[in-house]
Amino acid sequence: MAQFFNTGFLLLLVNANMEEYRPQAVTHHFRGPFHDYMPRWYPEVGMKIVQTMMINSILPYAGLTAGWAVPALKRKLDRGWGSDVYKTKKTSMALYKALYSGPAYVIHFKYSGILNITFITMMYGAGLPILFPLAAFNFFN
Repeated sequence: MAQFFNTGFLLLLVNANMEEYRPQAVTHHFRGPFHDYMPRWYPEVGMKIVQTMMINSILPYAGLTAGWAVPALKRKLDRGWGSDVYKTKKTSMALYKALYSGPAYVIHFKYSGILNITFITMMYGAGLPILFPLAAFNFFN
C-alpha cells in the first residue's frame, strides 16, 4: 500500500490544485500548479510516473543479478577461489547448507510489485498510454 501511495498518489497530490473544491478546510492545502490534465502536466508529472514504471520494470533483473552474484561470490570465497565444492571453510553442515541453498523466496514483494504496476497502469493509462506496453513488459519479467 505504501508503494502504491508513493507511486500513484503522492506525486498527484503534491501537484494538484484543489482549492475550488469542498471541504475547504482540507482542499486549501493542495495548491499545486495543475487543476486537471493539461499540456504542462505531461512533461512534469506524467514523465515522472513513466520513469518510475521504467525503473520498476528493470528492478527484477537487478534483484536477480544481486541474488545470484552475491551468493556466488560467497561460495567462491568459502572454497578459496577453487572449484571443488567439497572443500569448505564451514565448520558445520548447517552453515554449509545455508551457504549453498540460498535465502527464502519472498513472494509477497513480487505480488505487491505486480499489484502496484496494475493499479498505476489502470489509473493513468488513459492519459499515458505508454504505460500499457511497460506493464506488459513488466508482467513478462
